[in-house]
Amino acid sequence: LESVKEISKENPEKVKNLTNALVVILKQVIENKLPTEFNYHKFQGPWIQNTILEILANLGKDDRENSEQIYEVLGQCLKNAETAKNNIGYATMYQCVKTICNIYPNDNLTTIAGETISRFLKSDSPNLRCTGIIGLGLIIQINPKYVMNFQNIIVDCMEVNDETLKKYTFNLLYKMAFFLLFTPNKHQEHGNTACTTLKLTFFNSHIVQIFLILQYSF
Repeated sequence: LESVKEISKENPEKVKNLTNALVVILKQVIENKLPTEFNYHKFQGPWIQNTILEILANLGKDDRENSEQIYEVLGQCLKNAETAKNNIGYATMYQCVKTICNIYPNDNLTTIAGETISRFLKSDSPNLRCTGIIGLGLIIQINPKYVMNFQNIIVDCMEVNDETLKKYTFNLLYKMAFFLLFTPNKHQEHGNTACTTLKLTFFNSHIVQIFLILQYSF
């Protein structure tokens, strides 16, 4: 799998014929058909799952036909990871979100990814909140409207004492500004006009003040 992953990064066309086989393997892992020694804290083969998800993210990029083979098992994988409720489950959930954001867009999966990010952002764990902020930075590339649901949380993240969380949040705000100002029509080819609904009013005086503070802080 590691060899296939490296090839999928450098030249995905060479291994796109493996998409269906990888989907089948991933489904078998999720359905607990591997020996128990592959499990970690009762979670089914997490390293195999995450490696396959990384490969599928590369194989589905800008490829609608290949992505359509991936959609179903990707939803199953995310739903299964949610049941783990431990760090390895959260890692797999995040990898599912990354894969959803990398392959050809699917509205249902994008909605599910948004719900997963919401869970991370509302967590009391600083690490999960950081993961949620990073996830928003991914999802804004395919559907910026989801960020609007979390503007209060984003502002809160800028005011905590966690410098790492502040840094990731600032990076997110930068991406939001970039997509708003420089790529207003980027996603219309997918029938998604959400970018045009992301209004400048989001960057209210409070956020402008934060930008000015950060300018002299980093």
